[in-house]
Amino acid sequence: MLKNLLLATILVPFMSAAYAGEEFHATLSGDAEVPAVITDTTGVFRFDFDSFDETGSYRLRILEGERVTQVHIHCGASGESGPAILYLAGLHELGWDVDGKWIDNATLSDQNIVDGNTECGETLVDVVESMRNGNAYVNVHTLSHPGGEVRGQIRAIANPASR
Repeated sequence: MLKNLLLATILVPFMSAAYAGEEFHATLSGDAEVPAVITDTTGVFRFDFDSFDETGSYRLRILEGERVTQVHIHCGASGESGPAILYLAGLHELGWDVDGKWIDNATLSDQNIVDGNTECGETLVDVVESMRNGNAYVNVHTLSHPGGEVRGQIRAIANPASR
């Protein structure tokens, strides 16, 4: 018993430090676009940031997406348009028809930040801080709506351990 307690005391701090992460989420809809777009397309974005190695993995699900040309994270508050700072998918000029899980377990790092668009910072750590502050959003672009068909503000998940 004492041996198990000692082992748990030693391992638990390392297990939690191995992930040392935060989770972020965005629900995508046409209502969130600027200006709003009437569409049947919706989506969900999830981002897990690992502060230990300063990278993140993401998942993107788009429902009823027709001719999706590209997807980005943009810098900007709710109701405001801003520059693309991270590419999540695209550019595909003819577009993809997407209905379901599209991207799963893709990785982002400092190397993925769009050159010259440093409004949200120059590193992924800076971009994550913008996400925490509500100043980043996911935008799905289509042939029908090149400026964006669905969008969602990225928010931190308050207590990911309880999910």
